[in-house]
Amino acid sequence: MGVKYLSCYNKTHWRAAQRVLKYLKGTATYGFKYNGNSTTKVELYTGASFANANEDRKPITGYALILAGAYITWESVKQECISLNTAESKLGAASEGVREAMWLRLLRRELGYGSILLVW
Repeated sequence: MGVKYLSCYNKTHWRAAQRVLKYLKGTATYGFKYNGNSTTKVELYTGASFANANEDRKPITGYALILAGAYITWESVKQECISLNTAESKLGAASEGVREAMWLRLLRRELGYGSILLVW
């Protein structure tokens, strides 16, 4: 939902957006609490749909980054160009995911924490 319907929304989209905002308002004080473990597992999951035949044949790629069992960042986007094969679309997803995971790994190292990076 969200950005895809910004320029052409209807009542259903408007109600969904209000529901999301109400949820965010009610959970504004929530947060993550991690233990003091010096080495935490960072997991990266990536995926891609090749040649979305229903629309414009552009693949949808995405990743999810998990730190200590909690999702901390994720992304799912339609690629700008058509992929020639499944491997190419999956490589694009892996590339984006690894870029984000490496940033997190370097940040944790700079803050004095170690991390084990697992790519699935």
